[in-house]
Amino acid sequence: MEVVEILKRSYWAFLLVIIFLTALYIRCIPGTKLVYPQLLEIDTHYFLRMGEYIVEHGKLPENDYLAGWGTIPGGPNRNYYEIVALWTFPMFYFILKPFMPDITMYWVGVWIPAFLGALSVVLMYFLGKELFNDRRIGLLAAAFLAFTPGILYRSSAGWMDKEVIVGILMVLAFYFFV
Repeated sequence: MEVVEILKRSYWAFLLVIIFLTALYIRCIPGTKLVYPQLLEIDTHYFLRMGEYIVEHGKLPENDYLAGWGTIPGGPNRNYYEIVALWTFPMFYFILKPFMPDITMYWVGVWIPAFLGALSVVLMYFLGKELFNDRRIGLLAAAFLAFTPGILYRSSAGWMDKEVIVGILMVLAFYFFV
């Protein structure tokens, strides 16, 4: 009888885990259904180049002749332009390296965005719950974020860009504002 009571009180955790795993699965599809997991856009290759340089040299490069294809001399200013996003993916590389010795920045660029996109769904649950003081509304908000097509594209496997990081930071900012 106690198990049934625990399940009744904790239904929201079970449903949140299902929503998270579904969101993660959907976001991983571009990395599993392709011949080889690919980075999906030209900006993602910029983030990969910067991340590999950070991993190899411990800092951002002084000059990036590939950025902007010569339209911006020396590339965009990396001292303030997307600085958090440029350092986030190498941070995940350094965190995972002791546990996965063969990990590459390319692997991080393909799979970490899908994980971060699914993680933002969990954070959206807490925001919805806090705003309306109702776990059901939190689950509904998480489900909406998990399955919204416009967000899926920019937070899926292979999208190593600023959107997944900004998504998490925005939801956290709204949560702490509330």
